[in-house]
Amino acid sequence: MASSALPITGLPIRGPSLPIIINCNGNTLSVTNFKFAHLDQSKPVAGEDASWRSLEEIDRNHIVQVLQACHWQIEGESGAAARLQLKPSTLRSRMRKLNIERAA
Repeated sequence: MASSALPITGLPIRGPSLPIIINCNGNTLSVTNFKFAHLDQSKPVAGEDASWRSLEEIDRNHIVQVLQACHWQIEGESGAAARLQLKPSTLRSRMRKLNIERAA
C-alpha cells in the first residue's frame, strides 16, 4: 500500500492557541474551534424557547426566582444573598442595575 502525503501550504496561524478539531474528508480538511464544535445553535437549549436570551436576562430571571423562593428576604442565612453566595450589598447593587423591584 502506497502512502501519500498532502502538501502543507500557507503560513502558521499566530495568536492565542485554541483547541481545534481538524477533520479530513478525502482531499478536504476542515478546521473547527473545539470550544464551540458541540453547540448546534439552530436548536434551543433544553427547557428554553427557540430564541437566545442575553446573560443579563438570564441573570435577572435567576435573581428574581431566588428572591421569590426566599420571600424577598435579602439578608440572613436563609436570605437570597446567602443562596446566591453574594454579599447583601452586591445583591442590592445587581438588583438596581437589573431594575429588580418587589411588586407592591
